[in-house]
Amino acid sequence: MLTGFWAAEVDSSASWGWRKILSIREIIRHFIFHVVGKGSSTSAWFDSWTDFGPLAAVILIREIHRHSFRESSTVDDLRNQSAWLWPSEWIEKYPMLSIVAFPDVTKQDQVCWKDFDGNFVQFTSKSAWETLRSHAPQVRWYHVIWFSKCIPRHAFIAWLLMNEKLKTQDKMRAWDLNGSNNGPLVCSLCKLQQDSHDHLFFECMYSNQVWHMIKRYITIPGISDEWKIIVERLIPFAQRKVARVMVTKILFSATVYYIWLERNSRLFKGEARDPKKLVDIIHGTVRLKLMSVKFKESQHVRNLKIAWQI
Repeated sequence: MLTGFWAAEVDSSASWGWRKILSIREIIRHFIFHVVGKGSSTSAWFDSWTDFGPLAAVILIREIHRHSFRESSTVDDLRNQSAWLWPSEWIEKYPMLSIVAFPDVTKQDQVCWKDFDGNFVQFTSKSAWETLRSHAPQVRWYHVIWFSKCIPRHAFIAWLLMNEKLKTQDKMRAWDLNGSNNGPLVCSLCKLQQDSHDHLFFECMYSNQVWHMIKRYITIPGISDEWKIIVERLIPFAQRKVARVMVTKILFSATVYYIWLERNSRLFKGEARDPKKLVDIIHGTVRLKLMSVKFKESQHVRNLKIAWQI
């Protein structure tokens, strides 16, 4: 029974994980519903077992005690063989109690998860996440970045690029409100100007060389040298499950990932690789990924396998 859970106080000596769980009680309690049978394992006051939520949110604790009920009472304590034992004044004061359905006492109580749409579903971490997360319309570029064959760490950096949330120098300069960083901020790849999302992908002399070499492996025509235009070009094809589209999407995210990695490696470690070396790393990574993918046989796929030596 979850009464103790709902009423438990947050102890400062408790573990971080337990404190976090307790902190979201008021969020999750709306989605945990008790389907009452015998009623012996469901809290009468603190569990959600009616359509209007926990009774403790409606009935004051002092009224519960005044009518000889206990805070630890179960739903089973509120009924006799065929009817509810509501005090008569409660029916007048809380008319919704008159419409509470009498349970099927031949069954056991069940704890269910109620999803975002109010449907009872099997509890999983996925169903909980889908219920509790913020919901918004899907962005147009979703399938360019996120798809079943994507490389997750590459897709994450590409996702940050889509949202322009990478910590580029133009953003860091804007955050430096006190002017504490007065030194010149220049792109660690080309040393010519301050880096930004547009500069790194692919206005920078270094990254542009890398992208031009990578483009040789792309068979979709009209691929630009500007990341925003590249994404716009890919959007109409993004949901198509054909080899050339999948390869292009993997290549784009891999190039973004390794250029960002190279930028940070030069900036923070002083380690540098020439464009050809970086292209070899990108090509090798994508080739290994393609070796794990099962393609539907066609002449185009056979040509792709020859080109990638897989």
